[in-house]
Amino acid sequence: QAMLFSCDELAGMLKSANQYRGGKGSDEEDMLSFWNGTGTTVLRASGVRASVEAVGLSVFGTIQPDVLAGLLKDCSDSNGKFARFDLVFQPLAVPNLPEDDSGRFDLTPMLSDLYQKIDNLPAICFEFDKQAKEYHRIFTLACHRRRIAEPKQGLRAALGKMPEKVGKLATIIHGLTCVFNDQQVTNQIPRSAVESAVKFVKFAADQIASLYTEFSDRSALAPNLTKILLAAQRQGGKISTREAQLAFNSKFRP
Repeated sequence: QAMLFSCDELAGMLKSANQYRGGKGSDEEDMLSFWNGTGTTVLRASGVRASVEAVGLSVFGTIQPDVLAGLLKDCSDSNGKFARFDLVFQPLAVPNLPEDDSGRFDLTPMLSDLYQKIDNLPAICFEFDKQAKEYHRIFTLACHRRRIAEPKQGLRAALGKMPEKVGKLATIIHGLTCVFNDQQVTNQIPRSAVESAVKFVKFAADQIASLYTEFSDRSALAPNLTKILLAAQRQGGKISTREAQLAFNSKFRP
């Protein structure tokens, strides 16, 4: 069975690795290997405590940009920990809530039925069909060419994970699409599912690239101007010098 770890603050999980073992454990390394579906064996003096052939773990949560910047430090991401995440920057927006219940709908019955059908599926060994395989091959080649030319280590790590992310997402998209449309879930993943996965992975890569650009050099001009422009847009197109200053952390104010 797969597992979902949903936490309100990702920082707590990221900071707590080996916290209770004096830094001598392998919590972080174990979490990194679980991304690949690797199993785990826990040994004690009395014998084997746990032996799992494969761990299917997904981590979902939120984190504040400045907190993330502190964790990224110099944005080198030497062990590829952050490259395994798909980061989505949530822009500031005012929620437009309806005055009545006309916009209310409940997704629970549909999702419960969907999850039940997926849970009842037998084990399936998926593979790309011929067109999907060629499309993924070209995408993988482009990722690695860009990775070699990329000067930032953190972005190189993210680019290296993109082809595998596409494979995972395409499998999920294919399975969900078949089950939702009451179709048989075949082991052949079509090109359309791979194209959809590539779109999302590219979007997530652009998000992390913009964050790395801002966090790796807090005094860089381009990200600071972008931040001021976004703040001005929220103010109706105009912003004072004082308001622009307040948009930045005092430690990193340009």
